[in-house]
Amino acid sequence: MRCSTQTARTTLFALVLLALLVPQPVAWTQYPAPGPMGGSLGQGLRNAAAATQNQVSLLRQAAADWAHRAQYPNYGANDFAFDFQNVQRQFQALRLEFGQLAGIVPMLGRAGANNVAAELGAGLDIIAELCGFLANRNAAGTLDQATVSRTASVLQEAVGAWGQELQKANSRLGLVW
Repeated sequence: MRCSTQTARTTLFALVLLALLVPQPVAWTQYPAPGPMGGSLGQGLRNAAAATQNQVSLLRQAAADWAHRAQYPNYGANDFAFDFQNVQRQFQALRLEFGQLAGIVPMLGRAGANNVAAELGAGLDIIAELCGFLANRNAAGTLDQATVSRTASVLQEAVGAWGQELQKANSRLGLVW
């Protein structure tokens, strides 16, 4: 009985050692990064631009709703925290969608396309400063209801203007509209 247990252990050890020493086939450890969304570069650009435009609409509506709610007399710190987080999530989603679009634009090989993407990216950086302004005022304890309402309205207008610039850029580059 003891001999068969020792033989089984030796056999198991030999199999484990063999499995470790045999070269393994090459395989992906991660999925490759996705290419352009769609069957072709043009379709991928159109899809990315449409998704970005859709996210602009969502963010603009979230900012409009926030500006409206911030005017209520009982609007408080909890309401601000909820609305601010919602708008930040929508803004980050816009950045991600635009990042997809901006990542595909250089593949166009068109003069000026990279500049347009850079200008739109800079516009998002400026819009982000509004969120930074509110976060700083809130952290300092100097944020009042009127400031929240005005800043949410400005955010809505800024996102709307950015969306119009995106549409103009799409038209000039022949991406979507």
